Amino acid sequence: MPLNEKVLQYNKDKSVIGTILTTTPLKLPSVLQQAPNLVFENHEALGAVADHEEIKKAFPNTYGRARISLKPSAESKAASAPLRFACVLSGGQAPGGHNVIAGIYDYIKKVNPDSVMLGFLDGPHGIYSGNYCVINDDMMDTYRNTGGFDMICSGRHKIEKPAEFEAAMENCKALDLDGLVVIGGDDSNTNAAVLAEYFEANKCKTKVCGAPKTIDGDLKVDPYIPISFGFDTACRTYSEQIGNLGQDTLSSQKSYHFVRLMGRAASNIALECALQTRPNVCLISEEVEAQKMTLSQITKYVADIIVKRSAAGKDYGIVLLPEGLIEFIPEFNDLISEINDILAKDIEPTEAAVTPHFSAHNKEVFAYLPEAIKLQLLMDRDPHGNVQVAKIETERLLAQTVRAELENLATAGVYGGTFSPQYHSYGYEGRSCFPSLFDLTYCYILGQTVAAMLSLGCNGLISSVTNLTAPVGDWVCGGVPITMLCHMEKRHGKLKSVIKKALVELEGEPFKCFASQRDSWAMVDCYRSPGPLQLFSDSPSLELCITLTLELTKTDIRMAPVSADFKKNAVMFANVTNAPLVGPDAAIMSETQSRRKAFTPPVIPKLAAGAQATGVGFITFNSSTAPKPASKIGVVVVGEVAPGMHDIISGIFDSMGSGSTVHGFVGGLLGLLNNKLVEITAEKLVSYRGQGGCELVNRSYSSMNPNSFQIIGNTCKSNSLTGLVLIGGSETIESGVSLNQYFTSADIGTKLVLVPADITGATINSFVDMSVGFDSFTKTAAELVGNNATDGASAKKYWYFMRIMGGTSSHTTLEVALKTKSNYVFLSEEILAKKMKLEDVVQDLADVIATRAAAGKNYGTVLIPEGIVWAIPEIAQVITEIEAYNTSSDMKLDTTAMAAQLSATARATYTSMPDYVQNALLVTVGMSSAVDISGIDTEKYLTHLITVELGNRKKAGTYSASFSCVPSYLGYQARGSLPTNFDVTLAYNLGQTSTVLLAAGLSGYIPTIGNLSGSVSTWTPGAVIAASAVGGTSLSLTSPVYNTYSSTIKEQCKTTDLYENPGPIQFIGPDKVIDSVPLLLSTV
Repeated sequence: MPLNEKVLQYNKDKSVIGTILTTTPLKLPSVLQQAPNLVFENHEALGAVADHEEIKKAFPNTYGRARISLKPSAESKAASAPLRFACVLSGGQAPGGHNVIAGIYDYIKKVNPDSVMLGFLDGPHGIYSGNYCVINDDMMDTYRNTGGFDMICSGRHKIEKPAEFEAAMENCKALDLDGLVVIGGDDSNTNAAVLAEYFEANKCKTKVCGAPKTIDGDLKVDPYIPISFGFDTACRTYSEQIGNLGQDTLSSQKSYHFVRLMGRAASNIALECALQTRPNVCLISEEVEAQKMTLSQITKYVADIIVKRSAAGKDYGIVLLPEGLIEFIPEFNDLISEINDILAKDIEPTEAAVTPHFSAHNKEVFAYLPEAIKLQLLMDRDPHGNVQVAKIETERLLAQTVRAELENLATAGVYGGTFSPQYHSYGYEGRSCFPSLFDLTYCYILGQTVAAMLSLGCNGLISSVTNLTAPVGDWVCGGVPITMLCHMEKRHGKLKSVIKKALVELEGEPFKCFASQRDSWAMVDCYRSPGPLQLFSDSPSLELCITLTLELTKTDIRMAPVSADFKKNAVMFANVTNAPLVGPDAAIMSETQSRRKAFTPPVIPKLAAGAQATGVGFITFNSSTAPKPASKIGVVVVGEVAPGMHDIISGIFDSMGSGSTVHGFVGGLLGLLNNKLVEITAEKLVSYRGQGGCELVNRSYSSMNPNSFQIIGNTCKSNSLTGLVLIGGSETIESGVSLNQYFTSADIGTKLVLVPADITGATINSFVDMSVGFDSFTKTAAELVGNNATDGASAKKYWYFMRIMGGTSSHTTLEVALKTKSNYVFLSEEILAKKMKLEDVVQDLADVIATRAAAGKNYGTVLIPEGIVWAIPEIAQVITEIEAYNTSSDMKLDTTAMAAQLSATARATYTSMPDYVQNALLVTVGMSSAVDISGIDTEKYLTHLITVELGNRKKAGTYSASFSCVPSYLGYQARGSLPTNFDVTLAYNLGQTSTVLLAAGLSGYIPTIGNLSGSVSTWTPGAVIAASAVGGTSLSLTSPVYNTYSSTIKEQCKTTDLYENPGPIQFIGPDKVIDSVPLLLSTV
């Protein structure tokens, strides 16, 4: 094919963190600081990892070469003439790829400023098709230290056919390339080795070397390639989310979170995440295979732990499983193989058509599976007609088989708990995020190293950087023959030479460390929250992931076993009489958690100097030196979990007068109703300052029943409480107003303050500028959305439908949209204002997808508010009628029986919905009649509807592209995050303001802080009568920030990629990174 040079239009990420990172310099080993005055030293010739003779036959020219290391020299052995190098990104994305390119670019420019760097576009296909671009300074500087592969994009093509090899060589000759770098995983570097062999055999001057890339961690050879790039970042990103789940889980203590982790066949990611976060259960595929565990045995193993935890009063937990688990279960291997064979005979992919062709054993296995999994096995095929194992929702499969087992155990009288599973799949958001400091540095050095090798005439080597436990200046750089990593493996029925995958070694130190502690983790809640990835540091050494540290040093201080005292005291709140949960000890807390404990939030000057609240209705805060009266204040977390809740309590505690005490009702409303409280002391509070969730006192329900007011009043009286602080959202405020009225009429004497802490933003109004937790939640969600947007722009083949937690309003969705510039954003309030029906919603989105596809952009990001179900009239009618039935009857119905209760119109909508939506609509919030909208997978439902619509358009000839969607729900993994500096400071000052209000004898007020968009020194404390701020607030379609979005951003983003990745929350670094405020504050 003729060469095709393209001039790329690239988007400069205008996010604050992206702008700073692209100009951040990186350290180099001392040897590379001497470049280009380098030579290489030969070491041992390593042959192959196995099957030496077969590998030698496959690579007669490049087999048996020596491992090399780079050494400084008095003068360069490489030519000082301009070099012409090219690179290609191959396979799935991994954080750090752009820095490999940067390392190559900077090295060849150091050799000679006139050196030329090319990038082959869209993966190996670009090499043989001749599609490339010239990388210049501006382009390179735009992508330095950024995530994704969107600079030149990637692809999964392989150079396999003779014509492709010939075309690749001719293109390299025509471009006069001295070197070509293949940046990829095991298969990609195998392809690099084959290409290097072919070029050398045909006397092509272009040398080919590789760089080890894969988030899966399955490309490594001890001690020469200790880790592939991207693994560290991906695991830290997933661990942040799992750690957040841990904080959320301990706060509510009502759900089991089943988390499927990307990683293909290897369980390296699952193992590292387990070491980072300490879940209750983590399955390792390699162990499952070694022990020949069946699905039934795996189910019984998990169920046994759940039963034991339930007996200890713990009906909650976290279960991790690798995405490749299903491939290691013996009966599944046989089943999948037989399904592939059956469907290859053009048999219809339905259960009825396929079942008669199964062997007796596979027929039994297939019948055991949930319906949704059966459908995935039959319908989701790859281009070769095989089952796409990575798309099978193994987390749902396992949860459903566990549920069935628990039901059997309950019938037998062995189990008496409740099992409420939540499902998560973490993968794509970890492939294209901002790289960790380790990956940033490691990749840059890998790039410089491979450039040095090519400039010295090396061919068929993969970049190797070792001595990673030392400071960066002492890292050792060199190369290893790719053939050394190879063995023979059967592919498509034939033996081929390929790089051997590095799976979890059951005798390796990481697995042994995990195995030695997992029994303790199963029963003791010692979850660790690693927190968001921190991208700024001045340490001479870089923190390595736990797996790598254990492999290199055999020990890691982060893996200290749980202490005996922690085991003894770690009990659930339901079993507590007058003691809170024990705080995480130093061995359990992550470095980031420990750092957050030490953060001292600034206090508003008027509060710091001592303040007194005066007035009725309109409250003024005046400076006062008068001592505060002794008081006894009770604190109850009523609302859903929100980051910063602990700091409200800290603010109250630190501002109390002499002789005062603070008491927490353990278990939220349940603790208040059952009179279970504990005095909060400095020693108990210290572990929770700056931490996420509300683990110190927990929560249960979000609103109070008037029938319980007398009990609450008696509790306050019996404990002689002078004040009661309720922490929560709009439901809390609404029921709190009624409670205050009861307190007044019944002369309870306890004064009541209601603190707005709520991630949804529904408490934001003309009186309350911002609620605690909103900033942390939206920044964490925006990080994940930004990562997915970068991933989509890199692969150019996926749409990401992301549902954002936020209740019935769209505040969180708009805030995330403003931070990320997503392509299409649903806002419930817009849908209501435009009176859009379900068909309108689907058609509008399908039009955007079709328009982008026609422009060559078959990818994008879509944000969906959680409350969209109330905005679409057909769905809202169904929910309304179901809730009416729930109010009138306590009898639980299945989907068929419920359909019979609905009106004809609602029934038609309901029965047209997929089974998972119909079933979700039958789940209520707690003991109420309200449908739990958070459990409705609207993102999956819209994916289904869009797939059908685009399929119809394809049949009609108006749409010709493919459509591949990755749906996800961003909720719990963001709700339990460590709070931002903004949220900690807001929460702390609201706590102090609450104390001032109670000291003044004021009751029924909401503490407020004004001028939040300014510095803390300009913030102003205030208060509003809660009765004037009752009711959840919808997003205002007349606000300045919405008008800016709708008039200048919304339409442009539909066709133009203006993506911004705000990155993870930062706690150290430049002030403008760590102290930013919510964008919605411009509405007040």
